[in-house]
Amino acid sequence: MPIPQPPLISPATTGEPMVWPGLIFWFCVAVLTVLAFLRIVRRQTWLKVAWVNAVTWLTTWWHHLRHRRIGVWRRWWHSREEPPPPPHPRRSRSGPVDTVIACYHAALRHATARGYPRRPPQTPAEYAERISGELPAGAAELQALTEAYQRVVYAGKPFNRSEQRQFSALLRRFRRKV
Repeated sequence: MPIPQPPLISPATTGEPMVWPGLIFWFCVAVLTVLAFLRIVRRQTWLKVAWVNAVTWLTTWWHHLRHRRIGVWRRWWHSREEPPPPPHPRRSRSGPVDTVIACYHAALRHATARGYPRRPPQTPAEYAERISGELPAGAAELQALTEAYQRVVYAGKPFNRSEQRQFSALLRRFRRKV
């Protein structure tokens, strides 16, 4: 039986170094090293605190640089055109809503002129309760105006035109009684 001969291997050429396998090897080593390092770092609480402190310091430093008023930075920062502020949406109110608000504020002005002012921290309901104790004559009218005011301003529920006349009449009665 004949002895098998090993296959002939072509001789290595001296002009072609084997670079790619080496680069791939060292790239894999670097990736595995970084992943191992990140796994170790994630477990360290002092590094988490240091990271938060570094981010806080950098944002403070950036804020300080933004507001410095010297040199090239200032000229560049202030040369930018600022966009105009967005328009504020205004809620349009119908006639009866304006009437309710106007009647309520007129009643407040009338009560203040007669010596029953509303204190700044008081809500409309608290003010109506206090006035009902001090001034029983106009308590029902002020309570009705307050409820209508709260319905319009806080709940956003408008009144119809027929109820508009009632609020003007309530205001007139309140003025007569106070």
